[in-house]
Amino acid sequence: TPYRNPYTFDALLDQLPDHGELCVAIDLMGDQEYVSTRSIAVWNQSSDIEEVRERLKKVPAIFLFITSF
Repeated sequence: TPYRNPYTFDALLDQLPDHGELCVAIDLMGDQEYVSTRSIAVWNQSSDIEEVRERLKKVPAIFLFITSF
């Protein structure tokens, strides 16, 4: 459900370690497809983070993440 996407995104950014990697895939196969993989530290400092949050409100998305211990 797209309305949950921004909350999921924020929870992942808050809970995953800075060295973890997060891939956000929005509107796959759609006209506004967006896929980006960054470390949590980079996501938190990204200038386009508000734009990504806004896009997440409107269409289905997939979140992939990996961390190492």
